[in-house]
Amino acid sequence: AEQLQRFSLGHNILLHEEYCQRYAGTLSANIVLPAFLVTLEGPYIDNLLVLGHPDDAARICRIHVKKSPAYQVGFLGNGVLSTTDLDHWRAQRASVIEAFLPLSSLARVCPVSVQRAQFASGTKLKDLSKGGTVAVDMNEFLLHEAMAQLQLVLFNMPEEKMEETNKKLRNSFTDALSGPSGIGYEQFNQSRKYIRATSLEFVDHAKCPALAHASATESYTTGCPVAGPLSKRLADLKVSERQDLAISQRDTAATFAFAGHDTTANLMTWFCFEMARHPDLQKEIQDEVDALFASIHGRDMEYADLPKLKLMTKCLNETQRLWPSVPNGTFRELMFDDTVKDEHGRDVRVPAGTQVQIPNWLLHHNPLLWGDDVNEFNPK
Repeated sequence: AEQLQRFSLGHNILLHEEYCQRYAGTLSANIVLPAFLVTLEGPYIDNLLVLGHPDDAARICRIHVKKSPAYQVGFLGNGVLSTTDLDHWRAQRASVIEAFLPLSSLARVCPVSVQRAQFASGTKLKDLSKGGTVAVDMNEFLLHEAMAQLQLVLFNMPEEKMEETNKKLRNSFTDALSGPSGIGYEQFNQSRKYIRATSLEFVDHAKCPALAHASATESYTTGCPVAGPLSKRLADLKVSERQDLAISQRDTAATFAFAGHDTTANLMTWFCFEMARHPDLQKEIQDEVDALFASIHGRDMEYADLPKLKLMTKCLNETQRLWPSVPNGTFRELMFDDTVKDEHGRDVRVPAGTQVQIPNWLLHHNPLLWGDDVNEFNPK
């Protein structure tokens, strides 16, 4: 009952922290909890092994790469983040990773990102705040702009289409994550259908009508390019022989549409929060940014300029540690029998098929890893 109540409030990871302290006296503990899991085969109750021991967490995360089947419910389906077919995961991962290579991909689309950022931080924010006279919900603003960046830069969607789908798509993700028990089956199914339809639009937009069956590589030689680095990879996605290509394209597009905007926007929101709490650091970052723009003599910022923002990078990393965008971390299924440590440091055998959670929150707030000031914002 306690778990269900805290889960409904989104406090389940805080409850795990309390259990570690209550029963083991340390966050470096592994605990087992009964968990209500929902999969494509239906709901069931199973044991969930929550790993707080740093060595166990690192090893299990590195070796047991199979995802929990609970990921597939909602909108993630059989995408790259959630598939339980390892051959399918490897094939998709090999396809989409090229979209995120720094110099051959991200540097090339950086001008589009800069252009949107200039509009958002200048014209749009000024209009929303009525010239700085009214308050702005910065989390909503950043969620909108993160989705805008994702659609315009990585999917190369038209701006009018981005504005049309932006908020409705984000709201649909919220509904899908809430589940039918929270919002009702009708709204849940409507939201899931909208996510899938919009995700297919992202993929279809990348293809020229005359080249519906051509690969992304072939399209370059015909003068009809596939636009957007992520769209290119989705249009030319490689999948396991056992999987459906169109469904995989749709689900992987939905995966990036959600994970790409939600994590980024929440990181920026907590960054703004910490800068408001630390005006001295805010001033140092302002000076660092001013120095960068002085050094580029009026030209637009480029991808190669980012490493010059050393303090900002440290502050973003510390924000991600203290306020992780994905506090629940990752959910895995043990691929073979393994061992983890008990409260006395002894090895305990855990059978294959065990559902495992590796929560970022426990690891990021462990004083044995980060020191006694673990709950303080300390980027330096």
